[in-house]
Amino acid sequence: MKIASGRANVYGCNVTLDVSYIPAIHSLVFETKGSGYMTTGTQTGYSAKALTLPSNYRPANDRCVCICADMQLKFGISLRVQANGDVMLGVTSSEPMRGFGWPSAMGFIPL
Repeated sequence: MKIASGRANVYGCNVTLDVSYIPAIHSLVFETKGSGYMTTGTQTGYSAKALTLPSNYRPANDRCVCICADMQLKFGISLRVQANGDVMLGVTSSEPMRGFGWPSAMGFIPL
């Protein structure tokens, strides 16, 4: 059952996020898709709020999931669900990025 949808612009890439809830495993399921390419310039980290979960689907503590990491290219992409219900999309990089797309990913977060 889908409980929330949102979008954010991360370094020039438009990212969509859908969140569903599966009662049998008491978990959130997320799916992300990106359109466009990220260019960080001189920045090395960024976090963007994509949506806020309804109050009855919030975790007791913050949860964080790595969506993609590439040690050769020196960057990582994550999704963070905060206890207040805010869902954040994050990018960290040790060098400026140019022309990387947001990965299509699906995963789950236990509540």
